[in-house]
Amino acid sequence: MGSTVDEIILETAKELLSDELLVVLGDHGMTSTGDHGGDSDDETHAGLLIFSPGHEFPPLKEGLRQIDLVPTLSLLLGLPIPFSNLGIVIESLFPQNLIEQAIALNYEQVRRFANTYAAANPSFEISEIILHDTMKPGEQLRLDRLIIIFDFSNITLEHTVF
Repeated sequence: MGSTVDEIILETAKELLSDELLVVLGDHGMTSTGDHGGDSDDETHAGLLIFSPGHEFPPLKEGLRQIDLVPTLSLLLGLPIPFSNLGIVIESLFPQNLIEQAIALNYEQVRRFANTYAAANPSFEISEIILHDTMKPGEQLRLDRLIIIFDFSNITLEHTVF
């Protein structure tokens, strides 16, 4: 027999409608002896369950960052991505016809953050890729462009907190 938490999750999942989403995320992992808060893989990796009776999700890649859940869930819920969030949308959770739109919204949100950061920190040089739209008309937004922006975002997190 499973744990009480397992039973609660199972009962909740059984009651979901086809257009509802259940997300269960641990805030930290734990060793087999119950230790947590350290830096071992078992302690720094947390469980994630995403379930919807109306959608079959592909397996998620290893190494998802918790910060990536915010833009993903925001857009899935029809909400704007919070201004200071620097996560990357998890493409595999979006219907195929909405992936490009999700990436574009994510890109624009981080670009706004980068421009605001640059205005507040004139001594910090930002790549032209961030300050100016480098896409040509009709060119598809690609995830590699977004990753360049997020390389910048990781640097800004080390320098300033808004």
